[in-house]
Amino acid sequence: MSSPFEVLLQEFAASKGMEMDATSFGLEFECEDVQVFVLHHPLHEDRVLCEVRVAALDEEPGAAVLSLLLQINEAARFEHDWTIVMDGDLAVSLTTTALLQGMNVAELEALMLDGVERAQVLKGMLQELLSASAQEATGSAAPGAPAAGLDPMMMVRG
Repeated sequence: MSSPFEVLLQEFAASKGMEMDATSFGLEFECEDVQVFVLHHPLHEDRVLCEVRVAALDEEPGAAVLSLLLQINEAARFEHDWTIVMDGDLAVSLTTTALLQGMNVAELEALMLDGVERAQVLKGMLQELLSASAQEATGSAAPGAPAAGLDPMMMVRG
């Protein structure tokens, strides 16, 4: 007997013409240059977990990057259910959960696409900030000059 999560994944795969391996425990694919993961929530069997990998940082991020990530999480915490996380391998991701009961393929796809769109915005912001930090480190930008156009509210849209 298949769980509601397995049925949803099978229906999603069928709608996209994909073959699902019987041993699959979730979805993993690349979309718009970001990795998307859809898993059954490890603690709450009535929820689906969606994670979108934004970037893998090469080195420990500086204060400006950490500050930006914290500002975005703070600004967005009441606007939507997506949260920015950074794991021990310095991979920056957006993650959310949703109720599995009643979720259909279109809603699952909308959830994933929402994450991909948010990840693209965040990825651009991170790249801009990292570039500005590198320029500042080499002395080609005015010390302390803010990165142009970086506004944590760009990630906030209900």
